[in-house]
Amino acid sequence: MIKNRNFSEIYTPQKLTQLVTSPVCGKVRTHKTLFNMVYFTFDSDAIRNQVRLEVHMLSNIGLISAVTSHSSNLFDSYARRAAMASRDAIRGVCRNLTPIALAWLGVVALVAIVRVIASPTPATSLAQLASLAVPYVLVGLAPIAGFIVGRNAFLGKARHRSASVQLSRIGAWQEMSPREARRHPSFGPVGFMASLIIGMLINVALRTAEFAMAIPALTTDAPAWGYTLFWLATLDTVMMNFFYAVCFVMALRTVPLFPKMLLFAWLVDIAMQLTIAQAVSSYPLPGEVAIALEQLLSGNIDKVLISMMIWLPYLILADRVNVTYRHRAPAVVAAR
Repeated sequence: MIKNRNFSEIYTPQKLTQLVTSPVCGKVRTHKTLFNMVYFTFDSDAIRNQVRLEVHMLSNIGLISAVTSHSSNLFDSYARRAAMASRDAIRGVCRNLTPIALAWLGVVALVAIVRVIASPTPATSLAQLASLAVPYVLVGLAPIAGFIVGRNAFLGKARHRSASVQLSRIGAWQEMSPREARRHPSFGPVGFMASLIIGMLINVALRTAEFAMAIPALTTDAPAWGYTLFWLATLDTVMMNFFYAVCFVMALRTVPLFPKMLLFAWLVDIAMQLTIAQAVSSYPLPGEVAIALEQLLSGNIDKVLISMMIWLPYLILADRVNVTYRHRAPAVVAAR
């Protein structure tokens, strides 16, 4: 034991450990504090060196314990705040779907007017004017139609009916009923799922903006390759806006088929880029147009592949996705 003359107190190793790990004003007592308390109470250099070593080791242990506890508390606090923020974001989107749709139609209408007026092949008849405007009308209505179809396709029990075939078989899972899944703490489109859901809406806007900026509005007076490219790009944008909107509402309503639908949309997206490339390859494209088109199509494929690399592992392995969309939770392995 160590006799402290200043404080008339006996310091055992257990007492030193308690001192080291006790918080003072939110911090941990450091090696320097304990050193000053006990070091100068001894006359022997050997005992002083032993005290220095023991206090240093104990203070490191206390510091590591405090830092670990503090980091854990910070992480838990951040996770709670992130979950609440994602839940608020999803609720905000749900509450403002009608204003979002009206704003979307207004922006698309404005873009359509600008692109039709700036067409390299101005309309000379009502039919040509319609051929210039109709693609933008379809692009604007596609996500709204996708939302309506996705909302009305799964009503009542169909909304919670699990898929008959599970493609994701990685991991050990315990099946649950839809009612049990809804009571599970990991149920719901929050957290990273909220980022994916909102990201699908943003993707619709970005694909439309890309179409409007990269593809000019053309009539039949344009070269055959230009007119064909205009309508193929329109078809691509309309289809993907529709499918991503369907995925959005399925994810929002926790429809079990959502992961498969999103995978289908990704594959259709890649197939459309390849189809456009194959369709226009038979035309003698100008060199600058061919280079720009290649960059556009390959860029779209790259974005889809990156999305798949980021989100497929999450959609396969995440507890929240499995509880919410597959109605299964991690299996508890009994100890032997």
